[in-house]
Amino acid sequence: MKIEPAPTEAFFYSPYFTAWAAFAVALSVFASFLVYDLNYQRETLLQREGERLTTQARVIHDHASHQLDALNRALLSLRNQATVWMDSPAGLAQATRQMTLLVDSISSIRTMQIMDPEGKIVAITRPEFLGRNRSNEEFFKIAQAGANPDTLYVSPPFRTLAGVWALNLVRVIPGVDGKPAGFVAATLDPIEFGFMLDSVRFSEDSWARMVHGNGRVFLQRPGKNDDTSQPIAPAKPDRLTDQHNASGQLQFLLSGSLVPDGPTVLIAQHTVRPLALNMDQPLTIGVARGLKEIMAPWHEIALWRGLMFLLLGAVSVAALLTLQRQQRQRNQLRLASEEELRRSEAIHSKMVSNIGDVIVIIDKDGINRYKSTNIEKWFGWKPEEVVGVSAFELVHPEDLDHTQNFFAALMSKQSATGTTQCRYRCKDGSYHWIEISIVNLLHDPDILGMLGNYHDITDRKQADEALRISENQFREIFDEAPIGYHEFNSDGRLTRINRTELTFLGYSAEEMLGHYVWEIIEGSEICRKSVLNKLAGITTPPTNFERNYLKKDGTFIPLLIKDKILRDNAGNITGIRSAAMDITERKAAEAELKKHQHHLEKLVNTRTAELAEAKEAAEAANLAKSTFLSNMSHEIRTPLNGIIGMTHILRRGGVTPVQAERLAKIDTAADHLLSIINDILDLSKIEAGKVVLEDAPVSINGLMTNVKSIMSERAQAKGLHLRVETDYYHYELRGDQVRLQQALLNYVGNAIKFTETGSVTIRAIAKEDGLDFVVMRFEVTDTGIGIAPDALLRLFTPFEQAENSTTRQYGGTGLGLTITRRLAELMGGEAGAESTPGVGSLFWFTVRLGRSDSAAVPVPSVFSEAETIISKNHQGKRILIVDDEPLNLEVAKFLLEDIGLAVDTAEDGEQALIKARGTYYAAILMDMQMPTLDGVKATQQIRELPAHRNTPILAMTANAFVEDRKRCMEAGMNDFIAKPFNPDGLYTILLKWLEPSPICHSLN
Repeated sequence: MKIEPAPTEAFFYSPYFTAWAAFAVALSVFASFLVYDLNYQRETLLQREGERLTTQARVIHDHASHQLDALNRALLSLRNQATVWMDSPAGLAQATRQMTLLVDSISSIRTMQIMDPEGKIVAITRPEFLGRNRSNEEFFKIAQAGANPDTLYVSPPFRTLAGVWALNLVRVIPGVDGKPAGFVAATLDPIEFGFMLDSVRFSEDSWARMVHGNGRVFLQRPGKNDDTSQPIAPAKPDRLTDQHNASGQLQFLLSGSLVPDGPTVLIAQHTVRPLALNMDQPLTIGVARGLKEIMAPWHEIALWRGLMFLLLGAVSVAALLTLQRQQRQRNQLRLASEEELRRSEAIHSKMVSNIGDVIVIIDKDGINRYKSTNIEKWFGWKPEEVVGVSAFELVHPEDLDHTQNFFAALMSKQSATGTTQCRYRCKDGSYHWIEISIVNLLHDPDILGMLGNYHDITDRKQADEALRISENQFREIFDEAPIGYHEFNSDGRLTRINRTELTFLGYSAEEMLGHYVWEIIEGSEICRKSVLNKLAGITTPPTNFERNYLKKDGTFIPLLIKDKILRDNAGNITGIRSAAMDITERKAAEAELKKHQHHLEKLVNTRTAELAEAKEAAEAANLAKSTFLSNMSHEIRTPLNGIIGMTHILRRGGVTPVQAERLAKIDTAADHLLSIINDILDLSKIEAGKVVLEDAPVSINGLMTNVKSIMSERAQAKGLHLRVETDYYHYELRGDQVRLQQALLNYVGNAIKFTETGSVTIRAIAKEDGLDFVVMRFEVTDTGIGIAPDALLRLFTPFEQAENSTTRQYGGTGLGLTITRRLAELMGGEAGAESTPGVGSLFWFTVRLGRSDSAAVPVPSVFSEAETIISKNHQGKRILIVDDEPLNLEVAKFLLEDIGLAVDTAEDGEQALIKARGTYYAAILMDMQMPTLDGVKATQQIRELPAHRNTPILAMTANAFVEDRKRCMEAGMNDFIAKPFNPDGLYTILLKWLEPSPICHSLN
């Protein structure tokens, strides 16, 4: 049917004109929004890229400043001694050695030299250039013209004879008459600074450079595609360098082209000019990326949105024309228009879902009203699962406050825009970092909400974290071992050697690496056979041995060597690491002692005869004491282990309340007996000088929290209030946290024992704050019975208490206070007490703790989870228990089988060796004292079996002395479980070796 067109005059008054006008307005609004959003995304993209480039420039700036500071200190050290060295050939030789050490120790230095006032090289680390006159070279003229001893002169870039671009840093040697007495110079190593530039390049289209103050380019990555791999140094600064210098800012971000008609780039520049160095010329760091490459993602988005806009406009025009032309078929036209609209919405939805970001609409109450379908692609949620839910429900708790504040600030301003970052929970429970870009359109009747997008930036965050780790590793490169060490591979060739060893041998790393180790050892042929036998596994390296090493000057130096076999995951020998200690002075002392020995023999023999009898008596008494304590400890701990173990077994088997109460009393009595044994052993070790204090991070807050947690149950049982007071939060300290906790527990235990009502308070106070130490005072106050003044004098005496009668109300050995005082004295402090009878007491001690550069991070505990983890992850693993005591064997076997482990037993070391030859065990629990073959010898023989070279062997013994632990470790055992042990302690140590995770090993 043909439709007649409506008269023109009537058209302007018809509903169709209104429809066309509304369509034009809607299309304009939509186009405006697209343009606005594209412009906003463009600005956001440029801002984000600018922040990235600025961060990278700042990273290079910090690294370069660190290197320049180290280099400047080296030049100052050299300059301060140069006037003395320049007076004689021997002094110049010493200067050359000193400069060689500095070049070896500072990776950014390529060459160092000393020149006289006329520019002649009198000392240099490159002997081939000695005597060369450099007075005509530009860097020398600059330093000679300035002649200021306080200035660090930075030469323009120049090309060396080897075709490498380099920079010279020069310091003036001041003369007596005010004129230069000479010059010291260092040539920067472009390779080191090239590594800095390469470390921040995150894409192939980015580049980084380092520019001299006069505009010449020193380094650029990537460089030219020629043999020099360097840019040509221009005669004058390029446009971007000029703009940066004119800005007067240390850090400046700008865009433009380096040369006329060149491509536009976005570049972050950072001036390297530390004030302390007083540099005559700065260095400028530049990190850039082409604007075309930066905007490529935006151009793609703009293209898609343009196509979407054109498609939507075309479809809408077609639909409206069809509606107007088919006036007589209104119903059919309406259905067709609705179908067309649905198709348009589907296309729009698909286009939105293909955009990289998640489109969101959030209403004024913070409720999600719309989420684009691609939220499932990025975060796993379907739109219907999150629509109608609070926009903040999936935000990480730690990011919730700042995210809510961000939305609240935008809601208060019409059309306000903003960007923030937070962690967003995915459906699988993990968190992704997102960047939220929002515009406030609450006033827009079509939106009525906050319109924005979520952009996943997890990869970028991970890259930033990787960069931080790389920086930390870069700093650790400069750490040096306190003694020399070297490594050689399975062929006997040196693969690594530290600077300490290079120093006392006189070689450079290049002269050593790749050579056979026996080439520098006296008796090289014998040494070669010995090394090859060790590498072949024929012989085992001795614990310590001496060798004479050949120095570069032709002399020999005696070294004390300790070898360690290096193996791969399969157990194959890959090489040997050797620790080396210079024993020249010891050897000289021995020679001197031997020289005069015959003169002293008569005097020594006379005195020896007099002292022999006294010495024998003293040694016999000391041996008797040690033997007695060791035997008593072993004899008491062995049955005590059975008591504690059987108590635990009975509890696990299910008991009545009455039986449980009686078992608890047995357990309490056993713990009390064990604490008495431990106190006696601790006091014995302290008096014998065998206590070695640990130097580790100390957390004062963590220490106080642990003590309160341990003693809370005992305090609550008596109705006492246990408080902790400390004002010490702002420093990290170093010391022995375990011994500090032991001392505090002694005080708190006594306070609870002698207090019937009231409270016990624990305090930590900083009494003295030094540059590298802090004196801490720990106090424990109570509201107990108090102590008479005459009794205070004997409180800290071993086996003494305030009331010593046999019928006294309170028990105890009287060792706790003595141990606390001795520990305080070992840690540079003292201990004491104040008391008023009937009112209460105050016990205190002080310690001297060192300052630390790193935070004392509390170690996470898996103590209570060990049993569960073993039951879940290690079911059926076979364990061998070796013990000659049947009761202890039965207890340990039950405890391990009860959590799903398969257990074999052996009653002595000989049986254990037989079983180990025929069975692979996940771990072996080994007693020390056994008939036929003891635990130490059995361990040594088991270690010789190929299948058990790396099997965890854990000492499980009542021999609790330090020397016992040492014997176990030297025999090849991995850990030590002292009897009696509680089941949780056994499970925890066993888990550490069944599942060697970082958390488990942190408990060691």
